[in-house]
Amino acid sequence: MKKNISSISLFFIVILLAFACKDKKVRPDNLLPREEFVNILTDMHLTDAMLEHKGMQGDSLVMFNKANLDQILLNYHANRKAFDDTYRFYIQNPDDFDLIYLDVINKLSQMQADANK
Repeated sequence: MKKNISSISLFFIVILLAFACKDKKVRPDNLLPREEFVNILTDMHLTDAMLEHKGMQGDSLVMFNKANLDQILLNYHANRKAFDDTYRFYIQNPDDFDLIYLDVINKLSQMQADANK
């Protein structure tokens, strides 16, 4: 019985490692340029903050966020599929996504510093 459990455990570990080692760097053809993606995410967070400051929450916030994301994408001449594909790509590549969000945080921090001058 213990041997079966060990064999099953080993099997799942091998499967897990096989999926973990899969090349995650396959870029979609429509990947947004890095700086554009950073700008879109920055604008999204600014919009979220403004809506929350106005007291929006729950379903209203979700509805306005969708409409605002569509407007933000329009401002950057980007489409929703390209944004979603880019987001998925970076979710699958967390080290790269961390760097993207570091840029977003730096931009937001700089905006806050400029506003406080």
